[in-house]
Amino acid sequence: MIDRSKRRQAQQQKKIFLRCAVLLGLCFILALLFTPGYGLFSYRKAVKQQTIQIQENQRMQKENEQLAQEIDLLKNDEKYIENVARKEYGLLKKNEEVYEFKRK
Repeated sequence: MIDRSKRRQAQQQKKIFLRCAVLLGLCFILALLFTPGYGLFSYRKAVKQQTIQIQENQRMQKENEQLAQEIDLLKNDEKYIENVARKEYGLLKKNEEVYEFKRK
């Protein structure tokens, strides 16, 4: 009889131990998922923001290259300067006249 009670007590202790282990495991998993700033969701959000930032940086690099080309043209190409002055500022050469036609 003592042997049976010891077995039951050992089985109950195992059950309690397993329940505690499962509960601790669940708490650990929940902590990994939801810890502010360190959890899985925070990590995924940071990766998404990083991807967006990389795309924005690439776009800005292309824009900077285009602006650098335009600056070079404005510094060195008189035909380009003339073209910009005509299109953006409506400047004319000597003896040029502008005719405006109204559409019906």
